[in-house]
Amino acid sequence: VKQGAMAEDGAYKLCWSYYRLGGKSAKKLVASCVNFRRLFPASKWVAQVTFMAAEGYLRLGDYPNAVAHYGQIGPKDPNYADALYRIAYSRHKQNKQEDAARAYDVFLAKAGEHAKKVSALVSAAALYQTAGKYKEAVDRYDKYLAAKPTGPEVEEVMYQRGVCYAKMSRFDDMAAAFTQYAAKYPNGRYVGTVFYWLGRHHRIRGDALAEKRDAAGAVKEYAAAEKAWRSSLRLKGPHSDETLLGLAECCYNLGE
Repeated sequence: VKQGAMAEDGAYKLCWSYYRLGGKSAKKLVASCVNFRRLFPASKWVAQVTFMAAEGYLRLGDYPNAVAHYGQIGPKDPNYADALYRIAYSRHKQNKQEDAARAYDVFLAKAGEHAKKVSALVSAAALYQTAGKYKEAVDRYDKYLAAKPTGPEVEEVMYQRGVCYAKMSRFDDMAAAFTQYAAKYPNGRYVGTVFYWLGRHHRIRGDALAEKRDAAGAVKEYAAAEKAWRSSLRLKGPHSDETLLGLAECCYNLGE
């Protein structure tokens, strides 16, 4: 039966049933949605079926078709925000970092309050960071932290924010970010690494102050470097040989 209200209703319910069955029925979902759109192009359910077709393509890993179908969902549709998020996710899965980051930004700008907003901020920041756009990454990490989140990704964000500053050669900002990280996560995953880089930062500042004959300032920086490097060794931070050498040189400069 290919005509009439009952046929349209039945075809829609078939699509919905395959959608509810999950990934194992993705191929049948796509086929039923394609058939529905062919038979009933003016149906009130076309937008919903288009979204379900996109979900089917996403489940199959067919990201280009998923993006094409999500892109047909209009702003007035209740699935619009979800479609924007999934476009970004699909770009992400295609390893199109900058495209995905921009798509997450579009989602953040247009989605309003959405359960995936925090996840999108972190994902966009990480993608910009991977693409070498560290300023953009820091901006999104800051927006995430400004919301005072409590999720498990907070530690990763605080650490990666410091890494971005280091990549931009903004070492004072890096030191501030890493100091905040160490204060919040004294036993965190990266705390040994953080203290290693803090030690290097303070050692470089101490050398610069020594060259300017600022003895008091140099002593203060060397002492901070020594403290950080001792912590890094205790916490099994990276580059233990280099840390030991730097620590010895700081001790020498401090007259120890």
